[in-house]
Amino acid sequence: MSESGREFVLVAEDRASAFATATIVDRVIAERGPEWLRDLWDVSQRHVHRTWRGLRNDPESHELLGIGAFTKKANAKLRRGITTLAPGRKGRAVEVAKFFAALDEAKEAPSLAVFACDLDGDAPDHALAEWSDRTGRLAARSTLYVLALAQPEFEAWFVAGFCSTNADEAAKHAAVCAQLHRDPCEHPHELQSNTDGPRDAKVVLGALCGSRRVDDVRVRDCVEQTPLELLIHRGGRAGITRLVEQLDAVRLSLL
Repeated sequence: MSESGREFVLVAEDRASAFATATIVDRVIAERGPEWLRDLWDVSQRHVHRTWRGLRNDPESHELLGIGAFTKKANAKLRRGITTLAPGRKGRAVEVAKFFAALDEAKEAPSLAVFACDLDGDAPDHALAEWSDRTGRLAARSTLYVLALAQPEFEAWFVAGFCSTNADEAAKHAAVCAQLHRDPCEHPHELQSNTDGPRDAKVVLGALCGSRRVDDVRVRDCVEQTPLELLIHRGGRAGITRLVEQLDAVRLSLL
C-alpha cells in the first residue's frame, strides 16, 4: 500500500446514501476480515489507508447523481453518449451507465468505485444487468466495483439499525410497530419511499430517532454503532446483504 493510501470513489444520490454506504463498506472491511485486517482498518487508522472522494476529486463530498443533475455536470461528450450507454433501458440502469461513463473519463483509476442509489420499490434487475455488462470492459483499469442498491431507499438501512437505548425510544418503537402492525426494523424492505405516509422510510426513521437527518448523531448511530451482523440480518432484503457479499469478494484485494 502506498503512503498516500487507496482512493475510494463514491457516487451517491444524497448524503444519507453516501453516509450509509461508506460506513458499511468501512465496517465490512474492518469487521469481517482476519484479525490483522481489523487492526489495520481500526476507526483511528483507516483514514491513513483509504480516502473517500466523489468523481470531482473533492474529499469532503460525494458526487450527487440525480439523472438531470448528473448530465448537467457531465461534459458534452458524455451527454452525447448517454443514449447509447443503456439502449432499451431506463431509470437506474441509465444512471449506472453514466457512472461508468464518468469513470471512463477520469484520468486516474480509483482502487474502489461504489455506486449507491435508491430502488424506490423497483426490481434491481436492469441496474444489475448494466453493472455486469460494463464491469468486464473496465476491469483493465484495475478498479474494483461495488453496487449499493437500497430497497426502497437508504433511510430503510438506518431503520434496520435502530435499537432502543432508553425507555422513551422503546415507547416510540412500540408505537411505530403498533401503527404499522409490523416491526419496520425487522422488515425495512417493506417500507415505502416518496410518499410521506406512515410507511415511508423517512417518516419511520424520524418517528424512531426524532430526526431523519443524517447529520443527527442518533441517526448516524443506527449504521455506525449497531452490530454489523444484526444490521445485515435485518436489512438483508433492503439491499445490505447484496452489498456485503460484493465486499466480501473483493475485500482483501483492496489492500
